[in-house]
Amino acid sequence: KTPGYCFRRDAFQISYLGMMKKSLWPFFDKDIVFASGYMHECGHTLRIYNGNTPGCDDSQSGPFQKNWLKWRPYKSVMNYGYIYRILDYSDGCRGKNDFDDWNRLDLTYFQS
Repeated sequence: KTPGYCFRRDAFQISYLGMMKKSLWPFFDKDIVFASGYMHECGHTLRIYNGNTPGCDDSQSGPFQKNWLKWRPYKSVMNYGYIYRILDYSDGCRGKNDFDDWNRLDLTYFQS
C-alpha cells in the first residue's frame, strides 16, 4: 500500500499513518518523507504521471528492484527510487533514462 494516491487530476490524498511508517525507516527524515509525498502527488496534478514520463511510478524502480539501475539517472521525487529521500523534480541533465520534469509541468492540467 502506498501512503499517497492521486485519484483525479485535481485531487490527491496522503495517509498520515503511511507516511509515519515510512519516516521510521533507517536513514529517512520525517520532514523529507512528508514533503516528498506531497510533492510527488502534486506532480501528478501538474501532468507528470507514468503514462507520459518514463521512470515515474515504476513499481520496480525502488532500491535493488528490477528497474532500479535503469531509472537511477532520473533523480526525481516522481521516481520511486528517490521518493522519501529528495525534494526535487529532475531537470533531465543526466543523459539516458533521465527526464525533464520541470519542462513537463503544466500549471493548468488540473483545471481541465
